[in-house]
Amino acid sequence: MSKANPVKFKNLSELPEYLTVNEVCDYFSVSRPEVDRWFNSRDFPKIEMGFKRVNKYDLVEWLQKNKGNPRAKYLTPDDAKYQLQEDIRMLNENVELLLNKGG
Repeated sequence: MSKANPVKFKNLSELPEYLTVNEVCDYFSVSRPEVDRWFNSRDFPKIEMGFKRVNKYDLVEWLQKNKGNPRAKYLTPDDAKYQLQEDIRMLNENVELLLNKGG
């Protein structure tokens, strides 16, 4: 049984904003024929500007939707934003309660 190659980055922020086919293969340790199939798929979010590229965030979203665990609940940037807003609101309420108790 062959071992999977490790992914060559730790955070999405380490990657360039737009990735070529070769960069997707290299960074995600996926074979060239597989990545070519992705880029040729109708629903793949590629951009063609002389050669094909994909936005790193669109790629991750597409991978989660098409190659991820169908039972998993993935956190979208909008979900994270709303959750952060809710956490800040709750923190503000707690601070107000503490200040009102002391005075």
